[in-house]
Amino acid sequence: MNKKTLSIVIFGGGNIGRGFIGQLFSQANYEVIFIDAVPALVNALNEAGQYPIHLVSEEGNQNLMIGPVRAILISDQAAVNEAVAAADIMATAVGVPILQYIADPVARALHYRSLSDNKEPLDILVCENKLDAGHYLKELILKADPALDTMLEQRVGFVETSIGRMVPVLSAEDRMKYPLMVRTEPFQELPLDAAGFKGAIPGIASLKPFAPFHFYHQRKLYIHNMGHALTAYLGSLIGCDTIAEAITIVEIRSLVEHAMRQVGEALSREYGVPSSELEEHIQDLLHRFANRQLGDTVDRVGRDPMRKLSVDDRLVGSLLYTLNQGIEPFYIAIGIAAAFQFAPEGDASAAELAKMVCQQGLDHVLQEFCGIKGSAELDHWRRMVLAQDALLKILHSKKK
Repeated sequence: MNKKTLSIVIFGGGNIGRGFIGQLFSQANYEVIFIDAVPALVNALNEAGQYPIHLVSEEGNQNLMIGPVRAILISDQAAVNEAVAAADIMATAVGVPILQYIADPVARALHYRSLSDNKEPLDILVCENKLDAGHYLKELILKADPALDTMLEQRVGFVETSIGRMVPVLSAEDRMKYPLMVRTEPFQELPLDAAGFKGAIPGIASLKPFAPFHFYHQRKLYIHNMGHALTAYLGSLIGCDTIAEAITIVEIRSLVEHAMRQVGEALSREYGVPSSELEEHIQDLLHRFANRQLGDTVDRVGRDPMRKLSVDDRLVGSLLYTLNQGIEPFYIAIGIAAAFQFAPEGDASAAELAKMVCQQGLDHVLQEFCGIKGSAELDHWRRMVLAQDALLKILHSKKK
């Protein structure tokens, strides 16, 4: 009797979907099915049945071909239903703002599965940069179809993940030449929430199940994402084009490293993780930030500063977290001030942020939008950000 081919349905055929999750499961002999909203991408994947990944690092490069794969247009609900009904596991990799738009087709597909003969549990790997992203997705699906409540509680696992692989956007020229290619770093460890599974955890070496998982979420958002964004904002201030260029500037690396260490100390205090382990993680990230082969730009990493300055995201969130652990976040405060100076052409979020500051004043925005208010301690750190902002404005004007 032939062994059944396992399948994964991945909502989102972009950088993380193709450049990370698709690779891991394809190399583990899963059938990989992408659900996407871009007809040209869906058609190209179906025509080729595979796609290239270019792994790049300072130590050397490697070319991989990932396949066989296929793709379904998200508007083809019948095909989406069939794929989800038969799937052994599912994933989302669409970006947090897009989750609300896929909730309805996902809910319809889950309803279809509930009526099918497949009564096996379905675990959804939620590959999104948001604390409690699994709960957020579950609530969106329930809003789309409240009748799914029992099924979601009993047979659907919402498995949060910590996406550490860096996958920059290809240049327009490369996209024209190689429309399906993904360029990324070799790093491929995927921590995920062991407690989130309703079914068996796939036996794939790169999957790293942990419980309790909140530590890894905070480590990813407050060390990796915060440090990455801070590198971008400081680099932008002095005219750097790439992350690798910015992090090789001694002063920027020092500021970023100290900011990451402040979070590392906070995590060590809360979870009892040895400082040496967190320091090793920080040094590995700094080495990866300096990967010139990725060509990752400060504009890409820094884009959408409004989201990154929200109260529960990487900048303000890390400042509040370190304060809660009794640590003074001097260097993180510099990062928040630098984010308000970020104004690349074509970034609607940066333009909206600048408009908000112009109309309301930075102090008001820090209080009402960023949530840095409510105590004498937070008032002190808000004033610290205001002082840093004034200084950075002078430095930025000198650059021009």
